[in-house]
Amino acid sequence: MKNSLLNELIQMKEVPFCSEMINVILFSNNDSLNEPIELYKDCLDKAKMFFKSKYKTDPILFIKYKRIVNKISKFLDTLVEKDDYISKYYILLYLINNGYLSGKKLTTESSKYLDNYDCFGLDAILGNCCCRHEGSLIQDVLKNNNPTIRLGIGNSTFQKANHCILAVYDYEINKYILLDSVKRMLYNSKQNLEIINSKNQIKYIKANYSITYFSDFNNVNDFLEFFENIQFSRLSKSEIKYIYYKFELNHKIYMKMFESDFEDFSEYIKPERESIIRLIKR
Repeated sequence: MKNSLLNELIQMKEVPFCSEMINVILFSNNDSLNEPIELYKDCLDKAKMFFKSKYKTDPILFIKYKRIVNKISKFLDTLVEKDDYISKYYILLYLINNGYLSGKKLTTESSKYLDNYDCFGLDAILGNCCCRHEGSLIQDVLKNNNPTIRLGIGNSTFQKANHCILAVYDYEINKYILLDSVKRMLYNSKQNLEIINSKNQIKYIKANYSITYFSDFNNVNDFLEFFENIQFSRLSKSEIKYIYYKFELNHKIYMKMFESDFEDFSEYIKPERESIIRLIKR
């Protein structure tokens, strides 16, 4: 049955944005990973091309976004060590959620999302965003020093992804660390594509969500290899304890220590941010 649906999807001239077929085959579960690789790859490529054409990026907007990302990256390097991705992650969440990047209170009004395919993180800088935007901005900053991948997760094996998290590679322990994109939370690999959060809730990584929406994998084989090996990133109790220690260190010390720096940086990027807003409204 599934194989015939995959074939049917391939034959379609255009991929409808809300196609029930796409939701069933590509977004809801990972069963299609067991289908013939070329057929599955063709379905992913077709869906990916559709989303990329739907969310076109203005080249000028992209350049301005990259400039702000570079400024954020350099700013963080003045506060903490370059390889301290945990502190950078924590500070970025703080900057986004407290309006230092946008200059206003954070909102989540979906009708105002820009959703630019190549710079989803732009929404987080403008202060109207959700998990995919915050996760994308954090990824764009962290990936300069640590490979970082955006992942979709869902509440069951047969439900499409409803949240975006981050997998950040830690060179010291040779594992991917799974971090939430909107609040300080650590996930740990359980088995196969199951992960568990600090509230002992089981979530399911949705492989297809990432490669369809985003370009975090060079090809489908890289994509499959990553998910086949995700269980090897399971953290030990001591590793988990260390990460939460870093969270507390940031919460109790760094955020107060750097408050004036955050305010100065917000003013520093204000002209660039306003330039982006004018470009959007032109």
